[in-house]
Amino acid sequence: MASHNVASQTNGLTGSLGSVSHPSQREDATANARNVLVLETDQATRSLFVEWLDAEGWQVLDPLSADAAEPLSLVVLELAFLRHGDLQPLAEARLRYPGVPIVVVSPTVFPSVGCCGSCAAALGVAGVLPKPIARATLIEAVHRLARPASR
Repeated sequence: MASHNVASQTNGLTGSLGSVSHPSQREDATANARNVLVLETDQATRSLFVEWLDAEGWQVLDPLSADAAEPLSLVVLELAFLRHGDLQPLAEARLRYPGVPIVVVSPTVFPSVGCCGSCAAALGVAGVLPKPIARATLIEAVHRLARPASR
């Protein structure tokens, strides 16, 4: 289930009454956006991540409509076969979302690997997390690694 920013879809119209927002209000909303994109994961994991992040005030964008001018704070990317060298989805995410921090989630990462340690540095990403993942671990990483939203 995708969340969408109503203001971006209605050219400045917000709320159910259709009031027009002031341009500075739209700029403030963009600067304070807390948008996360979750890519390459199964539906059950995505639903869980959406539930957890939504409860913390993050908006998880639909990957099929993420290019619709929504500013991004972070990309969470699952790489199922990280240790087997399947890095094509990571290369594609870097090209598509330049400058946006990426957190890789993988079942081939051991829980003892530090989020921002040498594995993340070797991949050139903001963080690496094991799967399965605890809610607190994901939330902590998102709060720590997300940046002010960018286009």
